[in-house]
Amino acid sequence: MYKKVCKHEASHYIWGEGCDSWVLVDKDALSVKLESMPHGTKENAHYHSASSQFFYMIKIRKTL
Repeated sequence: MYKKVCKHEASHYIWGEGCDSWVLVDKDALSVKLESMPHGTKENAHYHSASSQFFYMIKIRKTL
């Protein structure tokens, strides 16, 4: 069982060009992150030898 963690309690870091990541679960068997990426940003191509990634887009945030 995992403890429920909200964004405001989670560990936070900034990556890439102004992208935010909040770590909601960080275990050997499961990692869950909430990320916010400004319009036009992207992840660099990379490889995970022992895991898979799943992306669920909630909202596209455009900045003017």
